Amino acid sequence: WILTTTNPGLIENKFTRQIVINNVSRDGNFNIVSQGGTNDSGTKKVTSTVYWNGTSQNVRLTTYIMNILND
Repeated sequence: WILTTTNPGLIENKFTRQIVINNVSRDGNFNIVSQGGTNDSGTKKVTSTVYWNGTSQNVRLTTYIMNILND
């Protein structure tokens, strides 16, 4: 599949998905922090959530992607 900014609507008439990409901040020891710190331009936090249509059930995956090659 291709990630776009347009809403694909219901997937198989059952599911919706939401993908959120956030900046990541790090403290002086290079640990990821939720508040304060310095923006790490080489790291992004990606949270993907899939919702079941008509219910309050969902599944969420959070991961970090990093530019380890510095390019």
